Amino acid sequence: MAEDPEDSPKYEEMQEEMTMIIREFFLNDDVNQVETDLRELNWNFYHYYFVKKLVSMAMDRHDREKEMAASLISSLYDVVFDSATIRKAFTKLVVSAEDLILDVPNIIDVVSLFIARAVIDEVLPPSFLTKILNTLNEDSIAVQIAVRAQKVYLTGTLKVDNILHRWSSS
Repeated sequence: MAEDPEDSPKYEEMQEEMTMIIREFFLNDDVNQVETDLRELNWNFYHYYFVKKLVSMAMDRHDREKEMAASLISSLYDVVFDSATIRKAFTKLVVSAEDLILDVPNIIDVVSLFIARAVIDEVLPPSFLTKILNTLNEDSIAVQIAVRAQKVYLTGTLKVDNILHRWSSS
């Protein structure tokens, strides 16, 4: 039976390295450096963790960092991250929302905005929301996130412009 990669010592090392890269990014806003760092680490299997951690860390910060995180995901899509990586990261983020609600009371709004932004930036397919809704418990925070992203943020033509500029004004 294969070892769970999340139980390996390398996983802990990877978490620390990727957290450092994200902290540096929030300080320097250097997309090229993030790309270089991720390529040098050569931990492609764990790129989903980077995306999830990036969004998680941005949630605790100001709008500037939220915009930086959304832009970084879009910039590195098809360069470092593939569609499966982005889907896995956002799935894990949505599913873990129950555990984060106490630390991030506005998690429903913030994560649904990140998902809507990823759909608008074409790094997540619109079908992501439908597919994930079919796998979730009806009463979960995860469902509230998916429904808000779908019905509140992605319905209507004026919504796109609002989402694209939601965090850039700060």
